[in-house]
Amino acid sequence: MKLKLNQKSLDRLEDDTKARLTRVLSNKEMLGEVGDMAIDMIRQNTRKGTSTVTDEKFAPLSKPWMKTRDRIASSQGTHPTYAKKRSNLTLSGQLLDSMKRSVVGRMVTIFFDGTHIPYRMQTRNGISRVGKLIKNSKLAQYVAEQGRPFFGFSKAFESKLLTQVKRVVIRYIRRNL
Repeated sequence: MKLKLNQKSLDRLEDDTKARLTRVLSNKEMLGEVGDMAIDMIRQNTRKGTSTVTDEKFAPLSKPWMKTRDRIASSQGTHPTYAKKRSNLTLSGQLLDSMKRSVVGRMVTIFFDGTHIPYRMQTRNGISRVGKLIKNSKLAQYVAEQGRPFFGFSKAFESKLLTQVKRVVIRYIRRNL
């Protein structure tokens, strides 16, 4: 059996491949999955105490803040990854859990939704509030300014994410063959 490829058949194959790839890259379900994956990876890295922006461990917590965190933790619920001495932005988990994604066209946008509710802390005079009502987007900006940037991609993090994205894209291409 002989297989003969000519320029027309190669052009048809190339056009068909481009069309399929364009359809896959415009698939809202696939783009949503990619956005969810990016959010999960940011959350995991941050909860381990590592910045996705700098690939470095977060600066250690100050002793007074560790004591305050401990008092807050004993007064209200904490996130399962909370640790008294670890800087990982997960006292309650509100900030990291507020990350959402939106898909418009072929663009995935990751953003912070909602408002961060102040913490409750037991004092001698009863329950007091620690912090203020603030939009999660403003809180994320404040956290970054305080030396704990976590909302962004370093080259190394981007490379890890791209590896995962390629797997998702290949799976969707195979699904649509």
